[in-house]
Amino acid sequence: MAGVEVAAPVLEMDVSVPGQRTPIKLLGIDTFVSAAIAPDLIPVPDADKPFDMLMADTVFLSPAAMQWLSVAAGDTLTLVSGARQLKLRVAGSLVRTRAGQRLAIMDIGSAQWQFAQLGRLSRIDIRLMPGVSREAFSQQLQQTLGPAFIATQAQDQDQRTATMSRAYRVNLNVLALVALFTGAFLVFSTQALSVLRRRPQFALLRTLGVTRGQLLWQVVVEGMLLGITGSVLGLLMGYALASAALSLFGGDLGGGYFPGVQPHMAFSPLAALTFFVAGTGVAVLGSLSPALEAARARPAAALKAGGEDLALSPLSTPWPALVMLSMGAVFTLLPPVAGLRSEEHTSELQSRVDISYAVFCL
Repeated sequence: MAGVEVAAPVLEMDVSVPGQRTPIKLLGIDTFVSAAIAPDLIPVPDADKPFDMLMADTVFLSPAAMQWLSVAAGDTLTLVSGARQLKLRVAGSLVRTRAGQRLAIMDIGSAQWQFAQLGRLSRIDIRLMPGVSREAFSQQLQQTLGPAFIATQAQDQDQRTATMSRAYRVNLNVLALVALFTGAFLVFSTQALSVLRRRPQFALLRTLGVTRGQLLWQVVVEGMLLGITGSVLGLLMGYALASAALSLFGGDLGGGYFPGVQPHMAFSPLAALTFFVAGTGVAVLGSLSPALEAARARPAAALKAGGEDLALSPLSTPWPALVMLSMGAVFTLLPPVAGLRSEEHTSELQSRVDISYAVFCL
């Protein structure tokens, strides 16, 4: 077509590796053509074997893939192709790939032959001549090819990945808020039961001279200690579970949204401090109502049996729950906030449902 300077065919596959849970992304490329479009994908063979890229039994791996598979240059890598296993020699490394990117590169003809993909391509990378409008050419190409093909630009895929990643993070954050609000309810239930069981002891302390403020602080400090312990354990266990999930399932937990990329854990002291304060604060709030009840109870009435059922009766009103439920129903009808929209309507709906559920728990 007029305006095309270079067109590089690419065969892209997710290939299974024996003994590994996740596949590795393999690209079959034409080295001579792809060098003008994607030089980062061009492998560097050994000086004494300059034609390894054209061999049918060789493969080049990124540093992250070599570390993941525990192989080095010269070793044999086994890949699965249908019902058979292929033995390929690791001819070298891809020195210019992104950090953590698990990627394998082969000659496109060898990849088509070895994996029974003769005559098939995944995409064609195009570099236009200087002065050619990408938008106009993309529209013309889409009209020429028809609906069976998709004409996209590089930034479209980057934007799609960024949008999905942001929706993914927001979804997990909302689920974390649900866990936080549930923790507050559990602390409240635990402290309320503890206060009811110790009503006679608290009443005896009041008769011995303990003031309401002192009794209030005792119960609140108990809840704060629960919050501190739970927050510390939550941070440690959450970090350990996140590291295990990343190593076993990847950054998308096996969803396949970000193939070929292996993220690394990054510990943020400020974020950890924020979560610690949030967890402790929620625990204190969960203890506040039982603490107030313990401080306000009259010693004479609390020393008698039979008043436990009426101790928390002011909290039995259904209006706060109904208000929160109504707010959750209204939130499901609101548009996405700050353009936060997943490309899949199911993900967007799931995010709205999670937000509504968080409000309902609150």
